[in-house]
Amino acid sequence: MINVQAIIAVCRKSANYKGLQLPEIYVNNDEFIRRYAESGGGALCLNPKSFKMIPLQLMLEEPLNPWVSERTLLVAPEFPTETLDMHRFAIVVHETGHAILMANKIPNSEAHAYIFEIQIIIENCGNPIPGLEFNYSDAEADTYLQSRMGQFRISLGKGNEAGSGKLRSVLEGLSELRFPKTVAAFKDYLEFSRRAAGNIAAREENLGGQAKQTAPQTGFFNMKVPLRESQEINIKNEDTSLGPKGK
Repeated sequence: MINVQAIIAVCRKSANYKGLQLPEIYVNNDEFIRRYAESGGGALCLNPKSFKMIPLQLMLEEPLNPWVSERTLLVAPEFPTETLDMHRFAIVVHETGHAILMANKIPNSEAHAYIFEIQIIIENCGNPIPGLEFNYSDAEADTYLQSRMGQFRISLGKGNEAGSGKLRSVLEGLSELRFPKTVAAFKDYLEFSRRAAGNIAAREENLGGQAKQTAPQTGFFNMKVPLRESQEINIKNEDTSLGPKGK
């Protein structure tokens, strides 16, 4: 069984510690969530746009909890009865992250939600989670975060998405000792981006009549990035931290 409210409580405690607020979150389960391909049938925090798509009849059919925009987590009917694992835990954390962003008037971007997801996962490595018969190791968190790199890369590639630069900083700050798979996947992404940028620059130079190709810059890879257990990341007016506190 998955106690969704217990996971939300973990997120609320972390948010409050960072000076952020999270009002009461209502959890409703209904087949309607399957209309959202991105949710994968797991959970979805209803923002104003998705809230308008909920049929009025569904809201009036004596729901388990009220339907409130920005404060309702919609989950698949079978979700609460499934076995809790890293993936399901992180689904609820990510969607609760969206609720926290909206409650605190922080740009509700995927990059910002990824930052919150990463930091909650890191904060709770190896710790028994109150209200849940569930815990996970650094190695399990590492495997999960590595599996999410495809989604992280999409946000990293959107230079104009709020929080994309800070997401990059969070990933750069991960400890290679604790999360070697994730750090390696991130470095692969950086290498791919470096080569792609070099190829684009070379093509542009050739189009300008220059036969000489410009070698891509490699300075970043000559720098030794310090291994940090955690990193403060400000995402609200540059003074509100969503980063885990150093241990």
